[in-house]
Amino acid sequence: MSRRERLFALMARRQKIELGQKAATAQRAAMRAADADRQAEQLGNLLAEKSGTLARSATKADMLAAHWMGVELAAHLEITRNNAAHLEQDLIRARAELAQAEHRSGLYHDRAAEARREAREAAEARREAARPARRGPASA
Repeated sequence: MSRRERLFALMARRQKIELGQKAATAQRAAMRAADADRQAEQLGNLLAEKSGTLARSATKADMLAAHWMGVELAAHLEITRNNAAHLEQDLIRARAELAQAEHRSGLYHDRAAEARREAREAAEARREAARPARRGPASA
């Protein structure tokens, strides 16, 4: 194995490890973004449900409690939506990094294969040069 071939093989192996790490990061980002979206949807549903109770409130204390609950839910919903937006950006970034890592991995694998092919061709050329010259057909 030539030095160049070994170098590209090691770089390809390292890139494959990095690719696995980036894929895991992208998967975790996707799961966090989905969880945040689900949580925002649940908070939105709860807020819509609680807004109906405000109309049915009879006493001032019930109205104040419903108002306070609505304000709190709305604040949490806003925070959750902002968090979901940031997680979506993280997911987009992680997928872009994964695509770049896949591209680099392919390049390193191609270069390693090319280095192996060149090493085989060079070895074959050396073997051909080391063989004694073949004589043509003998003339009578």
